[in-house]
Amino acid sequence: VARRARALAGAWCARLGRRQAAEDLAQPLVDEYKDAIQEEEDRPSTPNRPNARTAVLRDGEALAYLGMAMRALGSVQDANDAFNAAIRADARRVETLVEHAELLLSKEDMGHAGESLREALAINPNHARARLLMAQTRLANDMDFAKANEDLDAALQVNANLAEAYAVRAQMLLRDEDIAGAERLVDRAIAINPRSLEALAPRGEARNLADDAAG
Repeated sequence: VARRARALAGAWCARLGRRQAAEDLAQPLVDEYKDAIQEEEDRPSTPNRPNARTAVLRDGEALAYLGMAMRALGSVQDANDAFNAAIRADARRVETLVEHAELLLSKEDMGHAGESLREALAINPNHARARLLMAQTRLANDMDFAKANEDLDAALQVNANLAEAYAVRAQMLLRDEDIAGAERLVDRAIAINPRSLEALAPRGEARNLADDAAG
């Protein structure tokens, strides 16, 4: 629980640009991993004599939190390595696949992001965040609005309060210059989550388009 809380809080602080807070939260997870590596060198685990202090090196969930911590610290390659290790340890943990996909999307590696999301959705087709990210991947890859809308519908059916889904749909409406429709969706996203960073971009774009139309 402590690892999960640190990883999630560190990721959130990083998104908000609170670098010191993100580092304070994420660094202990990195230090734990480094200590485990040193412990493994000093006292290697064997099937007959497992070393509990090095279990983190083989724990898929713990390695996924390490990946989140590395990303919060801005170490993208280390984060990618940690997620790959986490998936080798537990290939069916959906949250790991989704977090890895989000990292890959941030690198604009749409091909591998889509692959990770397809694996996640094969395990749990009703995972709302995976559906949301798949919609974003489709839009970035080939502007497949129809499939993206299907993914967003599926995401919202699972979680009607997924603010980011309304923000993505608002961006889609803005491409058709449906300013009023986009603003309604942005307002809904912000009503659900006033801190939604994803809603800020379409809100700004909608206002710019409205100014252009008026001017």
